[in-house]
Amino acid sequence: MLKLSDSDVDELGIVVPHKTAIMAPMAAHRFYVPGLHAGIVDLAPNEAHHAHSVMRLNIGDAVELFDGKGTVATGTIHSVGKRECAVEVPDIQSTDRPSANPLTLAMAMPKAPRQSFLFEKCTELGVAAILPVTFGRSVVKMSSSGITKWQRTIIEAGKQCRTAYLPEILEPVKFKKAAESMGDNKMHLVCDPAGAATIADQIEELKPKQDCTVWIGPEGGMKSEEVDQLSAQGAICVSLGSNILRIETAALAVASAFTLRGH
Repeated sequence: MLKLSDSDVDELGIVVPHKTAIMAPMAAHRFYVPGLHAGIVDLAPNEAHHAHSVMRLNIGDAVELFDGKGTVATGTIHSVGKRECAVEVPDIQSTDRPSANPLTLAMAMPKAPRQSFLFEKCTELGVAAILPVTFGRSVVKMSSSGITKWQRTIIEAGKQCRTAYLPEILEPVKFKKAAESMGDNKMHLVCDPAGAATIADQIEELKPKQDCTVWIGPEGGMKSEEVDQLSAQGAICVSLGSNILRIETAALAVASAFTLRGH
């Protein structure tokens, strides 16, 4: 953005940029580096290609690195080529997770065209983990290629929104196994149109640093026996309003509620 002084406008009222105009600094380009450390850091081949061929970065240019687990660093390009790029990192910094209550979404997957949107927005809203669950009425089949695509999506979303944390994508499981592994130290909430409590009410009951898992069923809803099993294990049924929501809409409503509470 140009910051203009009075002398930048001529007698006809036309803006004329000149040498005293100041260009606001642009944010450094971000790159994802698992296992980030101080010293000389090599970018992955795809990240190196992006730095060289897309961003056109040169030796000495400033960049920002993050590992998706709270560690960030600023550094400068040490060497760069078509498939190789090294960054000199003087030191690293650890950042706290913005949300006081890490959120895990144990959820059915929407159909493929809406999955990228789901993972992108969950990254932007600070979801801690996503557990893909196959429920009795699930129609979407999950594969290893799908998980790889989800991972790419959250990395790109993390670069764009400048978060230090990426959602952890947990190994997809069937409902029975997921329900059997419910942690006692977590609060568990089940999205259910018949729920007597609201999501906002239950979020207020969370203790500091207490994790929360929210269960979101498929488009046809969870089977009654699935809801009963979760309830019998201590989960609380909550309503997201009177409308029937798509899977990704329910996920974003939940994530937004947690984000707003944290701020």
